[in-house]
Amino acid sequence: QLVYPYIKNKTILEIGCGNGFFCIWAAKQGAKNVIGVDISRETINRLNKITKNPNNIKFLYGDAQKFKLKKKFDYIVCCEVLEHLQDPEQAFKNMVEMCNKKMIISIPNYFTFIPYRLLTYILKEVGRLGKKQPIERTTHTLWLIKLGEKYNMYPEKIIANYLHPIFSKYFIKEGDSFKTVLDNSIGKIFPLNYMGIHTAIMFRKNKIN
Repeated sequence: QLVYPYIKNKTILEIGCGNGFFCIWAAKQGAKNVIGVDISRETINRLNKITKNPNNIKFLYGDAQKFKLKKKFDYIVCCEVLEHLQDPEQAFKNMVEMCNKKMIISIPNYFTFIPYRLLTYILKEVGRLGKKQPIERTTHTLWLIKLGEKYNMYPEKIIANYLHPIFSKYFIKEGDSFKTVLDNSIGKIFPLNYMGIHTAIMFRKNKIN
């Protein structure tokens, strides 16, 4: 939803590419060059064997906290990765250095009014007591926005996911998104983009006036 209109003839880097679905899709949509990075060597080797168009797509092994290329990319995508890292800020900084135009980052939003996430947030914070490094960090929307501002990356678009898709069919009319439904109701009272279960933010390098 965030990157689709901009893919054609652009260079794209995905950090934490997993099964490579997005990278392969982006290459088929006409991206000029796509590179996927993942910490699983087995996954990277498998993806490099199955990709049919080596001219515009490649997969590389790398740790997001250490991975750097001298080349800059038009768009950098990183979905549900930062919360798993020991040093998410370093990974974000590395991506900024490789970014020429925009970054799309998604994270779990633990600081939310939705009971499931709020309860999870509290339990995770209690679990962190006495531990130097948590297994999974309690990321949230405002944290990501502040991190972006620290490295001169400014939010251009914010999209929130409110419920697991399995529940959506009971609330959404055909042609509507759940966000549209909420924006037309309680969205007039609460800043919904900050309160979803997951948040995706498109950052740009230049501040929007």
